[in-house]
Amino acid sequence: MTQERIQAYEKIKYALTNAPLLLMPDCKLPFKLYIDACGECLGAALHQVQIVNDKPYEGPICFISRKIKTTEASYRAIQMECISLVWALEKLHYYLDGSLFEVITDCNVVKSLHKMNTPNKHMLRWQIAIQEYRVIDTQNLHTLLGTKLSFSTAYHPQTDGLAGRMIQALEDMIRIFCAYFLDFEDSGGFTHDWCTLIPALELAYRNSIHASTGKTPEMLEKGWNLKLLVDTLKKD
Repeated sequence: MTQERIQAYEKIKYALTNAPLLLMPDCKLPFKLYIDACGECLGAALHQVQIVNDKPYEGPICFISRKIKTTEASYRAIQMECISLVWALEKLHYYLDGSLFEVITDCNVVKSLHKMNTPNKHMLRWQIAIQEYRVIDTQNLHTLLGTKLSFSTAYHPQTDGLAGRMIQALEDMIRIFCAYFLDFEDSGGFTHDWCTLIPALELAYRNSIHASTGKTPEMLEKGWNLKLLVDTLKKD
């Protein structure tokens, strides 16, 4: 692995395991609105470039998200992106009203809306909604981040490396942990079924430091580590 890839990996790991510092908005400066949509939810992040420690720094001001509605589940990809844009504008209007800002997404939503000659009633309403704002540009999100789309079959571990590794790790843990304890009887003479050992295995997994992140799954998900019984014991 090259040094460049190692640095990129460390940067991604840091971003995933450390909460970003939110900036105070400066209405005199332009904003950047990142939006995206998938089959289950919409999301948006409002950013701004400010001078921090005498250097330009782009940081987040706020993050918003919501699940898609039942009536929106059948929409096409471009319609979902339009919904995410209009919804984000409505939620963040107190920042964006009268301000110059840039919309950044993985498709040209604003251009697509303006180029539609025969829009349906939804598209027409969305066209009217964005006319109230001063949008200067629409960039490609993947080009900006240096990434690309890579499709895989849903619920198919063979095409999802992350899922495959996770399943293999859990399988090994269950086999080793449960097989070891099934050979012993407790004080009451009861031999455990492997299903009864899963909660203890889950506790051990969630409180174990992962080699790639340097943190426990509990810390990454909730921001703190589990308190075990041994932690309550006083040291001699």
